[in-house]
Amino acid sequence: MALQRQALIFKLYVMQLLVDTFKKTGDIHHAYCIVGDPEDTFVKLQEFLLGKMKFEIKGNPDFWVGKFDTFTIDDSRILKEHQQNKAFGGGKKIFIVRTHTMTREAQNALLKVFEEPTPDTHFFILIRTKEGILATLLSRSVLIEETDTSTTHKAFAEEFLTATSNERLLLLKDMIEEKDREEALQFLTELERQLWKNVDLTTATPKETAMFDELLKMKGYLSDRSSSVKMILEHLSLMIPIQA
Repeated sequence: MALQRQALIFKLYVMQLLVDTFKKTGDIHHAYCIVGDPEDTFVKLQEFLLGKMKFEIKGNPDFWVGKFDTFTIDDSRILKEHQQNKAFGGGKKIFIVRTHTMTREAQNALLKVFEEPTPDTHFFILIRTKEGILATLLSRSVLIEETDTSTTHKAFAEEFLTATSNERLLLLKDMIEEKDREEALQFLTELERQLWKNVDLTTATPKETAMFDELLKMKGYLSDRSSSVKMILEHLSLMIPIQA
């Protein structure tokens, strides 16, 4: 177990997870929280929407972008109202929030929207830091941190997947002892990404589908402060099949 603790700090390329997901499923997750420079990320996101998804941006009433210093509960209500409307073009609706901070009230107001979005609706929160972002909101989103992904980060997830149950618990020892929910949530996100590489969700078996459903459920449990990080990670160590 030569990997250092820093391997648990998972960083992903902003676009890579989007591209990987779109290639596998022909679609993307309903909500993303992308940490980095909001302006730089916005440019990259537009390139992805135009180039990969063929989603028209200019003059499209189904493309909503808001730029804020602080995203407030009033802004959240406006977003909620817009997302309830049917798409003008009959296709997807894209909502992008570019902000430096978000109030707690605004985040709480978004929880129901992110949990039960209208069909074919996708949200992107572009923010400089995840400090202050509620764990409950992150649990309903795919977290992406804009920085290079080192081979060490990938190696940790790969080693976990090929390790025995006992070896997995040793890998997760620090996270379990420190009851680090944020780090555990990032770990589940990276683990999900690695598993997607080997599964085509369009032809997934019931067992594979159940595995992804269980991962999503565990992310939800991590947002509950009364839940046990230890029990969640131990459950995953036993539930996820050992990869050859």
